[in-house]
Order: sequence, then structure tokens, then C-alpha cells
Amino acid sequence: MSRVVKQLDNWSCAACVAAMITGETLKDVVEFIGHDGSAIHEDSEHPDKRICFSKYEIDSYLLSRGYSFSPEIEIYDQKQIGSKKVSCDIDTSVRMYLVVTSDALVGCTHAVYWDGKNVCEPNPSVREHRPMNEYEISHILLIWEYDKDDVNAFKKYHTEIKAAS
Repeated sequence: MSRVVKQLDNWSCAACVAAMITGETLKDVVEFIGHDGSAIHEDSEHPDKRICFSKYEIDSYLLSRGYSFSPEIEIYDQKQIGSKKVSCDIDTSVRMYLVVTSDALVGCTHAVYWDGKNVCEPNPSVREHRPMNEYEISHILLIWEYDKDDVNAFKKYHTEIKAAS
């Protein structure tokens, strides 16, 4: 079973999933992104008005480690989620970043990691590995892994961009 990275708060689920995808730690993700998601912003959709982590920040971190997401796939037919194939006919043996309805925060979404067999749950109050059919999934992002040469080229580009700003 995959190693599960647990949240230390209620706003870092996306960063925890990124750490699980790469096999690194939450600290590694936070250091790369440059913040821990805890800052307050009045326009935030988070109930505590935390800035959390943007899709752009998570994408940048993953790209620097040789991974990226597919475009988001919106799920319309929840009845088919528990089967071997998702309603839009996605092979569930591949790794995925899932956006699900949050059990902890009413009206919010939550990020979890599908390792190809189980959902790896970053929420510390929920058991670590669960079947996909226990979630109400709104979006799926397939996880793609890149060649090492592509990763090195991205790291060089990212370093040059940071140095220029």
C-alpha cells in the first residue's frame, strides 16, 4: 500500500496529495511552493479564509519532480464510480488526484490520492486507505510521469525564472 501523508491542518490536503504522488514529504512541498497555505485572504473559498494551495502551485511542484496532471475530468454519473471503470471510462488502475466532497468542511472540496488500488486519505480523522466508492467524486486528474531529461530541463527553466524575478 502507498505511504499516506497526513494533513496537519484543514487546508493542506492538496499539498499532502502532491507529496504522496512524488514520494516526498509535506515539508518538501511547502519549501518548494514557498508558503504553508495558512495565510488569510478574504476572497478565499475556504471556510477559515486560508489561501491553501493553488492548482498552479501544485502543478509547478509536480512538474519539478517529473509529474503532471491531465486536464480535469468532471464526473457526472456518481452511480458508476464504484465499478472497475469510472463513468467516463477511465482505467482505475492508473494513479489519480481526486477532487471529492469534503466530509470535514461543509460545502467544500477535498483532495485525495488514488494509487491505482485504494484512496489514500490525507485527513487524519479518516482511515488511511479507502475504496473509491466511499467518495463523492467531482473531478479526476490523471497523473503523468515524465522522463528524467524532461524534468532536468524544467528544473533549469524554473531556476532561471525564479532568478529573473
